Amino acid sequence: LSDDAAFLISKVSEGGMRDALSLLDQCFAVSDDVSVDVVRECAGISGSDYLFKLAGYINEQNTQGLLLTLDELIAKSKDVTRLCEELISHFRSLMLIKSGADALAVRATSDDFSQLKEQSERFTLEQIMRCISILSETFTSMGRVRNPSLLLEMCFIKLCTPKLDTNERALSARIDKLEQTLNSYIYN
Repeated sequence: LSDDAAFLISKVSEGGMRDALSLLDQCFAVSDDVSVDVVRECAGISGSDYLFKLAGYINEQNTQGLLLTLDELIAKSKDVTRLCEELISHFRSLMLIKSGADALAVRATSDDFSQLKEQSERFTLEQIMRCISILSETFTSMGRVRNPSLLLEMCFIKLCTPKLDTNERALSARIDKLEQTLNSYIYN
């Protein structure tokens, strides 16, 4: 059992000892050498590369990229409800880093932390919080529908189209994005 695999098991189990032991048993049933990839496979979670890719598309407001990546994940039998939960966790990490947290507080490996830190610089805190809010609303609704992938598709479109969102938080995020763009032109 590698250190990173043990770390991922603890993260996925969210502190539940029974869940951690159950996942560890599943991993050992698949392989005697439990790596991060084995844990991801047994837990049915996407690798962090997809999370960074999806968050990047959200930042770029690239709806097509988001939907194509979602289709790829669905074709690989990824659970869309779990994917939504992982995206919430990813944006939580971005929020904590943006607020000055370290790798331990974020619960990330050193490689993931450096990537998270780099990605957090592309978002404003308001944008990150908007993403968490929309993803959380979607996640809450997924248990009540027959087609959770449709909800996630709608969520992705909403994340990439801030003008569809007219609440105060969305308007504030749009203003922050404009200020960030303006400042990059002024100071570069």
